[in-house]
Amino acid sequence: MKKITTSRGFKRIEFKDSYDTDCSLQESSLATEDAIWFGCNHGTHVGAKCLARMHLTREQVSHLIPLLQCFVETGRLLTAAFEDEEDVLRKWGEKDDQSL
Repeated sequence: MKKITTSRGFKRIEFKDSYDTDCSLQESSLATEDAIWFGCNHGTHVGAKCLARMHLTREQVSHLIPLLQCFVETGRLLTAAFEDEEDVLRKWGEKDDQSL
């Protein structure tokens, strides 16, 4: 992993995924709330949007953390030991049809 600061002063972590694809996690310049960019650095672009990167708010990331933690600990997204993730999925889905 390589830690850098962009020319605009945002923190960025660059890394390669399991397919050796260049990826990053970067602070966003979104003015209305805290957000990050996360995903592959190169991909299909539509206008100014790169469809290979997700633009996630703090709330969205907070919903993903338990799911990712379950994967780290078990190799799976949902297990009996992580029943709260079902609530996470329901809450995410209630707010946005473009959910997980």
